[in-house]
Amino acid sequence: VVSTQSTVLQLDWTADSQHIAVSLSTYEMVYVKVPEGFVSQSPPPSLLLHTSTTVLGEQLLGIWPQDSHKFDVNSASVANGSSVVATGDDFGTVKLFEYPCREKYAKHKKYFGHSAHVTGVRFTYNDKYLVSIGGDDSCVFCVGSRYFSSPNLVTKHGYFCLLKVIEGLFEK
Repeated sequence: VVSTQSTVLQLDWTADSQHIAVSLSTYEMVYVKVPEGFVSQSPPPSLLLHTSTTVLGEQLLGIWPQDSHKFDVNSASVANGSSVVATGDDFGTVKLFEYPCREKYAKHKKYFGHSAHVTGVRFTYNDKYLVSIGGDDSCVFCVGSRYFSSPNLVTKHGYFCLLKVIEGLFEK
């Protein structure tokens, strides 16, 4: 259905399950009508996403750092409450922004913990936890959202108050 010239980066369903929003490696968004498979570059009217994991779009302009390359921000996840977006990047950083984040180079909170790029971030269905997945460090961090608002978080802990780290999960 989607051009074979591009790799799919993220998929998000609309709230009515009538469309899938597809983020492509060409940094374009397409919208697929389900089940017909009709592809459009224009969002459907009254677009409301059930999930929001793309790094693209007007709502997320502010997540991109100054002088960044296209592939520096690897992952994003908008909390189900839609007031915050988390990102993971090539510098081992997890960032939290207010959502929507339309202003370029938006203010954010920055958290360190992964030793290399962060390949994925996701809020759990109830927004109680944020899970971040590292690339080369093979770590999965699961952090309670109650720690996100701590004023001393960055200086006191350097990263989230880590609840659980799972390394080598699939090693035998």
